[in-house]
Amino acid sequence: MEIDKKGVGLRLAKSRKEKNLTLNDVASFLSVSGKTTVNAWEKGRSYPKKHIKELAKLYGIDENYLKFGSLNEYVKQILFDEFKKDTSNVKTWIFEYFRKFYDYNQVVHGFHLDKNGNYIANQDEDLEWLKDYERECFDKFLKDNLDNIVKEIEKNSIGYNDTKIKQLVIRYITILTLKKKSEFMSITKNITYKLNEIDFNDINIHGLEFHNISDVPNRIAKTVEEKKEIFFKLKLSNMIMDFNNEIRDLEKEYSETNINNK
Repeated sequence: MEIDKKGVGLRLAKSRKEKNLTLNDVASFLSVSGKTTVNAWEKGRSYPKKHIKELAKLYGIDENYLKFGSLNEYVKQILFDEFKKDTSNVKTWIFEYFRKFYDYNQVVHGFHLDKNGNYIANQDEDLEWLKDYERECFDKFLKDNLDNIVKEIEKNSIGYNDTKIKQLVIRYITILTLKKKSEFMSITKNITYKLNEIDFNDINIHGLEFHNISDVPNRIAKTVEEKKEIFFKLKLSNMIMDFNNEIRDLEKEYSETNINNK
């Protein structure tokens, strides 16, 4: 992870003041050229690469904290960096979490990916809205899980190790999604999502129903083959709509059903 000089500077200044040391005290301890050098570090104008270990020792704090901030802040930044990437294993699992816990698929079912992994929106939907929604999901993911992830990192004595942190995050999300995968509501939502992926826009007459192929009017289809295609697509479209309604009713029944264990 890249070091944020301004962040380092803020932590240096805070640590020095907590030790009741002056800029001159620190400069003297490190044998550097006056307080202007130390002041430049604390203002984030330069980074004390050669002296970071000595500064951590002087202030009695962890070197990684001086460089990167708290472990919580460090993990949050790693996750955010992975989230911003076009592709990464961590990002893949974060989005798997979105799908299982935040109904991500249902919300964005109008969007599709092209062969390069870029979003294509149906009906000229605003892609900025999609990006904002994904950021909302990410922020909620951090709120729901960051503290637990950090606890696991501390429990496993991983510290500020990027690779091991990413591996732990993937394992953490995998365990959660596997638990979620067997739940009833997740199954019904996956079915609904798959059904909604079926595209009948070419016929654009949802809800109509013809009893025979010959009932399809000429304004919709002229040849017998075209009428046959329209007729069976309509039958299938209406069946899917009916099935979607039955699933919603079943989900409602599930949600309203209380089981009292005695």
